[in-house]
Amino acid sequence: MRISYLGPVNSYSYLAAKKIMSNDDILIEYPTFIDAALAVSNDTDMAVLPIENSLEGAVGNTLDILAWECELFITKEISLEINHKLIMRKSGDFNKINKIITHSQAYGQCRKFLASRYPNAEVIYTSSTSKAVECLFDDYTAAIAGVHNLNSDLKALDGIIQNDRYNITRFVALKKAPVISPDDQKISIIFDAENKPGGLLKILNILNKHNLSMTKIESRPYKGQFGSYIFFVDFLGNIQSDNVNTALSLIKESTTFFKYLGNY
Repeated sequence: MRISYLGPVNSYSYLAAKKIMSNDDILIEYPTFIDAALAVSNDTDMAVLPIENSLEGAVGNTLDILAWECELFITKEISLEINHKLIMRKSGDFNKINKIITHSQAYGQCRKFLASRYPNAEVIYTSSTSKAVECLFDDYTAAIAGVHNLNSDLKALDGIIQNDRYNITRFVALKKAPVISPDDQKISIIFDAENKPGGLLKILNILNKHNLSMTKIESRPYKGQFGSYIFFVDFLGNIQSDNVNTALSLIKESTTFFKYLGNY
């Protein structure tokens, strides 16, 4: 199986993909999330994308891709512990940093440290933490990344620099077809709701009436409809259960936008 991920090698997406790959699988890097997603069925069999971080919340880019850019289904989730370090060239001085290269999510996860230690440093965003390490060209620039990115030319500041020691990113494995298994107990869906009092509650009451426990809800802007939103909901259940199928049918009837993202 060929698995697409956000590169380069040693990105956190790469590490998440490695956790689920078999000996015969091949990992293929792509420069952006959307490139990795659109590769599925054309060049790869599966994509691995981050969807939620315990410090920064939902990864909006991935949510938008699932909603608007492609027809993919979540078949598995992977939790990865994240420990950010400040990395620079061995010839550099951590007290003289004036530029920090980072992914936007990593910056948010480390903003307290950066504001305290390097309040005047210029922050430059890049596509991934591993890409940030590749951009260390002088002795006054540092990157935010994991220790797995270190090599003989680089060093890391002692200690992790994220806002909280407990830092977990949840990744999802995406395929063109959903997986059906009696053992899977989480379902993800996307839907809109009437933009009026009780509009969202009407949908959530369907889950409640069918004894389905919601575990997560996120909202994103409805593209092209300013002031309207779509909702990403995870709940516990199995797609082969009668109460799940009845609930999903009622939700479809009560919305104008609905996507089933998988049971995993």
